Amino acid sequence: MNKPLLASDIDGVLVDWMSPFIEHINTHFGHDLTYDLCHTHNLIDLLGCEKEDVFHMIDHFDEHFGRDQHPFIPEGYQALQELQNHYELVFITSRPMTYEPTTRELIAKHFGSEVIFAHGAKMKYGSKINRKRKFEIAEELGAVAHIEDNPHEFEGWNVSTKPLCHIQPWNKSLEETHPHIPRLSWSEIMKELKR
Repeated sequence: MNKPLLASDIDGVLVDWMSPFIEHINTHFGHDLTYDLCHTHNLIDLLGCEKEDVFHMIDHFDEHFGRDQHPFIPEGYQALQELQNHYELVFITSRPMTYEPTTRELIAKHFGSEVIFAHGAKMKYGSKINRKRKFEIAEELGAVAHIEDNPHEFEGWNVSTKPLCHIQPWNKSLEETHPHIPRLSWSEIMKELKR
């Protein structure tokens, strides 16, 4: 019997990209940011910088820490390992295509799952232009649910795939913009998926 398909984001859900990034920009660029103060997923707004400056910080960070070196979120890693007993996993990420080989290798090593890149077609690091939303991809694949942390990915959610928002400081605004989509801890996500 085939398992149902479960879609999951990578960064902010399974992998902690933000903690090492915060440490890096505080050390190398003089910021004084803490994880709990990351009130938005938009780094331009969060850092109060121009887009080019943010891209420079990300590039500088990526030169020092490859995306395959970021730590797993322990609860996310454990939960997704356990969920593999009940679901077939697919990972949908908006990581830049330059990280495709290392991302596929990381996910294959730990989960043996497919990775789909929902990157922007025209802008570095993703864009809303010419880009399918992750929930649209999850729906096309037939996923029963999609685990995501980016509040912008929930805008216009109009598919039968169940939205599961992994709680992070940057998605607090979801409570106001999409009150029907609760922000959930990993233990709450597990309860939702075991029903």
